[in-house]
Amino acid sequence: MVEDLLLADSVFSFIYLKFVFGTSIVYFISVHSAVKAVGERIILSRAIIISVIIAFCFTACRRFLPSPYNMLLFYVLMVGVVAFVFKLPLRKSIVGVVFALLLTMLSSVTITMNLFIYTNIRASARDSLGLFLFITLTEVAFNLIYVLLAMRYENLNLSFLFSEEKNAKA
Repeated sequence: MVEDLLLADSVFSFIYLKFVFGTSIVYFISVHSAVKAVGERIILSRAIIISVIIAFCFTACRRFLPSPYNMLLFYVLMVGVVAFVFKLPLRKSIVGVVFALLLTMLSSVTITMNLFIYTNIRASARDSLGLFLFITLTEVAFNLIYVLLAMRYENLNLSFLFSEEKNAKA
């Protein structure tokens, strides 16, 4: 698979850096949607720095953990990172990350699996890095759509789940 070939390359190769750049975009969109989902304001510089650090760490982690387990580790650690960096309560962080994960799974089922079924894209993805990155980016398409809509419409979030916190502060 392309991912295995990527991880066999040197850390300083262009292919490896291109892979890290692509995954950092994916992680940025995931972090952004997790924070937007709970109705909090996002600090763009923090989100970019977090996504780049996570991309480097988890790209290196893929050498030691197989594919489903590294994503499990990513989403579990993303709960703590979002809670710590954006100073959110743990409950809000868990709800935001679960929401981002559900959107990713929904887009994975509706977009990526249909591409695999109808176009036999799996064999081509093994040979083409650009196609592999395209498939990865389609898995966060719904997260990106949600982020764009949440930026446009301020009330498009799950803050109603935490309305008792606002009432307690008032």
